[in-house]
Amino acid sequence: MDKQRLKINLKHARPIRLLRRDGELNLHKDSLNSFRVFNMLIKMSWQRLFFYAFVGHLVFNLLFTMMYWAVGGVDCLGGFDEGAKKHWFLEIFFFSTQTFTTVGYGHIHPTCLGTNWVASFESFVGWLFFSVVTGLFYTKFTQPRVEVALSPKAVFDNFMGGYAFKFMLANEYENKLVDVEVTLDLIKLEIVEGRYKKRFYNLPVMRSKIPFLSVPWTVVHPIDAKSPLWGLSQEDFNTSSMEFFIQVKVFDEAHRQVLFKEFSYFGVEEVLWGAKFVNIQRYTETGELKISMNRFGKTTKVQDFPERLLPMNTVNNVN
Repeated sequence: MDKQRLKINLKHARPIRLLRRDGELNLHKDSLNSFRVFNMLIKMSWQRLFFYAFVGHLVFNLLFTMMYWAVGGVDCLGGFDEGAKKHWFLEIFFFSTQTFTTVGYGHIHPTCLGTNWVASFESFVGWLFFSVVTGLFYTKFTQPRVEVALSPKAVFDNFMGGYAFKFMLANEYENKLVDVEVTLDLIKLEIVEGRYKKRFYNLPVMRSKIPFLSVPWTVVHPIDAKSPLWGLSQEDFNTSSMEFFIQVKVFDEAHRQVLFKEFSYFGVEEVLWGAKFVNIQRYTETGELKISMNRFGKTTKVQDFPERLLPMNTVNNVN
């Protein structure tokens, strides 16, 4: 298969990215078990979790309302006056919510064996439901997270007489992140034995570890003769399927534990050819370093950037 045909096939076979921008794997497994459901609930947004908890509360109470109606309804529930009987469904529903939450105002009460059994079972189910919801909320609230900001774009830029792949990291909050370590890998779609396969290549960076993340850090992969990106042209990059996978490892002093976070850049939409990051640091008259986080990750075009990345001349050793 000639080179031109390979480019066309790669373009049509371009897959969905392996890792989403939020750091979660972009895949779905058919198997469904309790541990997967727990992870799904923990990782969803607070808004969705509150919504599902509220919907679950309504659904359970609607089911128990129908159960009360099935075992006797108004005739087996005491406390109804003539006016309340006209709205029997709402009255039984509110009685169900009071039993489900164990509030028990006592306005309406079961008088038959069937409704007593349903009320007993409902109080048990309500206790289980709120135990699970409370556990989910507590786990989500106390779950440690690495609040590291990633620059919206990565760039191919000039670097020490050659070229490099660059991206930026920053600590979003005032907590102290120490022993910060970064690994960078390239994921490419290639034809191996006549089949499309994802191939992983490690991209060594100039400095993979820093003592603490106090100011924004520009991570640099020099493109030398040993780099998988050596000789890459802009046309090849535009028609290929390249994903840059980043893993950050830090020690968070607030939680006293090692935490991990993953990111990725995918394709020409997130990796700019011939661009550089603008300066966001300056010293004030008092000698204080000021960082303009509103400009974090902003880029500007590099003039006369080549269409092909040549080997570096001055940087041969990469840690």
